[in-house]
Amino acid sequence: MQSKDIAKRAGVTARTLRHYHQIGLLAEPVRAANGYRHYTIQHLIRLLRIKRLSALGLTLSELAPLLEDGDAQRSEILDQLDASLADKIERLNEQKQLIATLRGGTGPLDVSPELGAALFPLETGRSNDAKNSGREQSTLIDQMVNAKGRLILSELYSRLAAPDMAEIVLTLGQRFDRLGTDINDREVLELVDDYIQHLGDWMKEYNATISQFAQAETNLVLWTHALEATTPQQRRVLTEIGLRLISNGGSTGASGN
Repeated sequence: MQSKDIAKRAGVTARTLRHYHQIGLLAEPVRAANGYRHYTIQHLIRLLRIKRLSALGLTLSELAPLLEDGDAQRSEILDQLDASLADKIERLNEQKQLIATLRGGTGPLDVSPELGAALFPLETGRSNDAKNSGREQSTLIDQMVNAKGRLILSELYSRLAAPDMAEIVLTLGQRFDRLGTDINDREVLELVDDYIQHLGDWMKEYNATISQFAQAETNLVLWTHALEATTPQQRRVLTEIGLRLISNGGSTGASGN
């Protein structure tokens, strides 16, 4: 049999056949006088055994010893495969549950459901830049804050959308979005005063949660992102808020706009 013949009979590609040769899993036959490799039935049998073992979930690096004496390791191999499949099933079930949660929610797909459901209502009435910045920050939080911390943060965000806070938060956010080059020091300080008055305690809780349940320097990463995603005028407000929080005993961090 030539390479195309054995590949067809075994149900593999010629590229796969060459790869097996390269890694030493299948011996490469000597070329005949005409330059073509001639494969025997033994090559086909080994190729079929490789295919069978691969279908069980074994990696190619695990196959070589099994092809020589698989019976001696049979019980151990089956135990390992069973455990591996159990892990995969658990992960698939978690993914399925996550998809079901996302179907029932309204948040973006690239943000965890608990955060997305809490953040999505806060986007109404905000500028596109503010929405994009919020979602980028959520991506960082998803990866850098543990599950317990994300749950606490989602509860904090939900408080901002509560009836007694929603209008205040929206007004502050829209004032922040409209900051332009003509802003003067008095307007900056007025907006900072209003943020501290209405959201100062909330920001302290936010920063404390990040500090307790996130990876090291997450507060710094979020703060850096907030400064990079805003205009010079908005950065003046954020910087002043950060300084006020520090002077009042809170840590500097990003808490959304």
